[in-house]
Amino acid sequence: LAPTLSPNKTLEGSIGGIVGAVVLSVLYANYLELSLILTGALAFILSIFSQIGDLSASKLKRTANIKDYGHIFRAHGGVLDRYDSILFIIPIIYLFHIIGGF
Repeated sequence: LAPTLSPNKTLEGSIGGIVGAVVLSVLYANYLELSLILTGALAFILSIFSQIGDLSASKLKRTANIKDYGHIFRAHGGVLDRYDSILFIIPIIYLFHIIGGF
C-alpha cells in the first residue's frame, strides 16, 4: 500500500479491510433496522480515512526515526497505534451526527 511508510501493509489487506468493514456494518445495520445504504457508505468512508490515519502516523514515526510508540502491546506498535486511525474518523462521525445521519 505504502512500502516506504509501512512495508507490511498491502493493497489486498486494505481492500479486505474496506470490504470487511462495509459488510459487517451493513449486517449490523440490518439487525438494528438502520439504513443499509447510509451505513454502508459511512463504513466505506470511515474505513478509508482510518487507513489514511494509520499511514499518517507511520509517516510521523518514520520522520522521527522511531519504530513504535511504545512496547506495551508487543508487535502492535504501542498504545498510540490503537488511536491513530480513530483520530482521523472522529471528525467525520461528528459531522455525520450533526447533519442528522441516524
